[in-house]
Amino acid sequence: MKKQTNAFIAAILIFLSLIACNEAPKKDPVTPPVTNPEPVAEDPYVEIRDPEFEKTHIVGFLDGISKTMYVLPNQKETVLEYLEAKKISSDSFSVTKTVNDTNITMLFGFSGVRIEREELAAKAALVTITDSVEIDSNIYHMKIFDKAMCKQVQTYGEDCKAAGNKGIITKRFPLSHCKEGTEYCVEITKISRSISIASRSDCTGKLYIKKKYRGFTCEN
Repeated sequence: MKKQTNAFIAAILIFLSLIACNEAPKKDPVTPPVTNPEPVAEDPYVEIRDPEFEKTHIVGFLDGISKTMYVLPNQKETVLEYLEAKKISSDSFSVTKTVNDTNITMLFGFSGVRIEREELAAKAALVTITDSVEIDSNIYHMKIFDKAMCKQVQTYGEDCKAAGNKGIITKRFPLSHCKEGTEYCVEITKISRSISIASRSDCTGKLYIKKKYRGFTCEN
């Protein structure tokens, strides 16, 4: 009988301790302090654009892939005159520009769809200019701005970085962009930088072209 009483008392004590635990105020979970992620080093060769300028000043865009010129409704004749474009047929024109010290001729026709400035800027912003195949296939894109001027934004530079027993050579070439001004300004795609692999870590020895990048540039 005594053993049963002791067992009963022990069971009561366990039950009471469980109730106390459940009734004890719960502490809020500890939230670990928020830490900022490690900053990512900016690529010094990434072309910096001014989207606000482009949204308010773009009047024309030539898509080199479709060979279609998109212009604001009241700018067609002005753009043709400024580019000194030649009429090839009733709906086809050509314009000659100097790119990478080479004269290139672009053929194009006008889009029959009415386009406003905001949509025009969005269409031009979609251009991808990091494809080396594009360079080899002689596809060029063009942007035309009003109330602008041509200003240099990138000078020539060359860097060497060791990667194991190889060397990575990055070259950047002069670029100019259309900025706030008083005249019309035209930008066209050209090679803006290249990355080569050298057979030695000091960037000497045999070179292999790894990638070419293009950027928009205007003529000073």
